[in-house]
Amino acid sequence: MLSAYAEGIAEERFNDGYDISEVYMAYNSLEEAMWRRVVSARTRGDIAELIGLLTTVLGYGKDTVARKYLSLAMKRHVPSLDLSVLFAGATS
Repeated sequence: MLSAYAEGIAEERFNDGYDISEVYMAYNSLEEAMWRRVVSARTRGDIAELIGLLTTVLGYGKDTVARKYLSLAMKRHVPSLDLSVLFAGATS
């Protein structure tokens, strides 16, 4: 379910012209807000496990977004993902 949601977000944002860095900023903001909520709502013993779970789930979501975004970008030129300079070689 998370994977389908993350792929949908990636496809919508890609088609709307958002850069992948903007999508990642949104994920990072969500993660930060969730960390604060977990830390304020739980006892110390629970925090490590809950933050581990939170980080794992959101990391999976970000990975899914990246894979979908890049698969879409391979079909269309996206300036922010132009890696041709890396393969052009050094000039003297």
